[in-house]
Amino acid sequence: MAKAVRIPKLPPRMLGLPDAAAYCGISGPHFKAHCPVQPIRFGDRVVWDRVQIDRWLDALSAPCSVGAGIDWIGRLENADAH
Repeated sequence: MAKAVRIPKLPPRMLGLPDAAAYCGISGPHFKAHCPVQPIRFGDRVVWDRVQIDRWLDALSAPCSVGAGIDWIGRLENADAH
């Protein structure tokens, strides 16, 4: 007899307001006031696309500027020469 294959449960792609806000670590009202991602209607439900939320959050995260513009390789090579 063949064994049943268990498919791992995937996280939902579409999130209702409480889950979308919790995913971002903020309250529902704060999420609605600041999130530019447009919700989608599925019948009576209003949901947000988790992938679009990720893109918004990624855009908010500025690249790390600590140490930017420093020639670390050159500094290491000069340190080895001394």
